[in-house]
Amino acid sequence: MPIARSRSCCAALTAIFTLAVLLCGPAGLHAGQTIALNAINQNTRPLLAQLGGDRPIDIGEVSAEDIRTVYSIAVPHAHYSPQSTKRIPPGSISEVIYRDLSISGYFKPAADQKYVQEQDKIDQQKEAIEFVEWRALKADFVLKMQYSLDENAIGAKVVLYETAKNIKIFENEYRPRKKDEWRTLAHKISDDVFSAITFKRGVANTQLVFVHSAEPKSTRVKEVFLIDADGANPQRLTRDMKLAATPCWGYNNEEIYYTSDKDFNWDLCGVKISGGEPWFISRQPGFNISPNWNQQTQRIALTLGKDGNSEIYLMDRSGKKLQRLTRHKAIDSSPSFFPNGRQVLFTSNRSGNPQIWMTDSDGLDRRRITFQGSYNDGAVISPKGDKIAISGRSDGVFNIYTLDLDGRNWRQLTGRGPNEGNNEDPTWAPNGELIAFTSDRTGSQQIYVMNADGSNVTRLTDQGANHSPAWSPFLSID
Repeated sequence: MPIARSRSCCAALTAIFTLAVLLCGPAGLHAGQTIALNAINQNTRPLLAQLGGDRPIDIGEVSAEDIRTVYSIAVPHAHYSPQSTKRIPPGSISEVIYRDLSISGYFKPAADQKYVQEQDKIDQQKEAIEFVEWRALKADFVLKMQYSLDENAIGAKVVLYETAKNIKIFENEYRPRKKDEWRTLAHKISDDVFSAITFKRGVANTQLVFVHSAEPKSTRVKEVFLIDADGANPQRLTRDMKLAATPCWGYNNEEIYYTSDKDFNWDLCGVKISGGEPWFISRQPGFNISPNWNQQTQRIALTLGKDGNSEIYLMDRSGKKLQRLTRHKAIDSSPSFFPNGRQVLFTSNRSGNPQIWMTDSDGLDRRRITFQGSYNDGAVISPKGDKIAISGRSDGVFNIYTLDLDGRNWRQLTGRGPNEGNNEDPTWAPNGELIAFTSDRTGSQQIYVMNADGSNVTRLTDQGANHSPAWSPFLSID
C-alpha cells in the first residue's frame, strides 16, 4: 500500500521516514521506490506497510481564554537627534517594530502610515501629544522615537503613550550599539513595548534555526540556517554541502546540534552560532537523528539506530554517558524534553499506529498520550508546561494540533481553511504565545508562525525550500 506522504525532516516519525524525505523530497516516498541506505534495518521495512488509513480527530471548541485583545498602535518614523551624522532609510525601525508587534498577535497598525506621519508632524509643531487626534486615528497606543546615528553606533530614546488615559506608560533610553545592529535595537524596543502593554515577555529578539535548500526539490544539499523571529537577517551556519536534518538549539544557546550525512553516515554534529567548523558529537552506527537539548539536565535526547531498531537515548553534549530510554521492537523516535528535563515525549507505533508517548528520563513510567487519529508525531511541550503541540494526519493531510498533557482537549490550528497544504514541525516560541511550523501550502515548504490558537498566520521564509524550524529560548541581548 503506498504511503501518500511521508513527514518532512524535522521530528520524523522515524529516522526511516526522515531519511526518505531527505532523499526523495517533499513529494514523499511511494511504493516501489528504494532507499539505498545502510541505516535502514531490514527488520523495520515491513512497518512501512502498517501505517495506512486515517481515523478522524475530534476537535475541541474555542474557549474564552483563546479570545485576546488586539491593540492598535501608531509608530511614527523615528526622528534623528541633532548630533546624528548618518541616516538609515526613513521608517526602517518603525517597519520592523510594526512587523514584530503584528507577529505577536496582540497588535495591529492604528491607521495608514501617511496619517500617522501627518499627526506626528502636528505633535512636533505643537510640542505636545494630541491624544484626541490619535484616538480619532483609532490608536490605542503611540510610540515616539528619537535615535542618534554616527559612524560607529546607533542609540535611541523612546516614549510610549496610552491615548485613552492621556498618559505616558513607558520611557527608555537605549545604549549605543554597532550601527549595523539597528534591527536588533528595533527588536529590543518591540519587546519592551510588548511587555509594557501585555505584561508578557516578547520574543522579537529571539531566533529560529531551520533546514534550507536553495532548490525546492533538492535532495543533495541542505544546510542549517538561522533567522530572526520576524524572518529577516538570514545567516548560514553550515557549509557541509551535504544533507542536514533536524537541528535544535544546544548548550547555552551558543551551539546548534543537527544531523548530517557528510561522512557517509547519519551522524550528530554541532556548530557554534558564532561561527567556526562543525564537529561530530555522536557517530554511533546507523542513524543519529532528531536531537533535543535540555539546558537544565545538560543532556541531549535523540534517536539512534545502532541496535538495529529505532530507539530513544540520552547523552551528554560530547556524545558520552549514553542512557537508553526505550526498549521495544516498534519504532520509537522524535524525542522532546519537558522543560524540567524529567520527562520526554516521543513517537512510537508500538500500539499499531504512530502515537505520542511519554516516559520519565530514567526510561520508566511510559504511558500513551494520544488516542485520536492514525498518525501523530513531532510532539513539543509549551514552555508554559500546559499544552503539547503535534503534527497529526487526518484525511491524508498533516496539520498542527494542540492538546492537554493528558491527551484531551484537541484543537486544530491549521487546515481550517481551503488549500493550506500539509503543516508540520511545530515549535513553540519561548513565551508560549506563538508556534512556528512548516507548510507547503504555496507549493514549496516554508516556515510560518501563528498564534497558539492558530490565528494570525505569518510567513517567515520565501526563498528555496525551508523546514524543520526550532525556536530559540530567550536570548541574552543587552
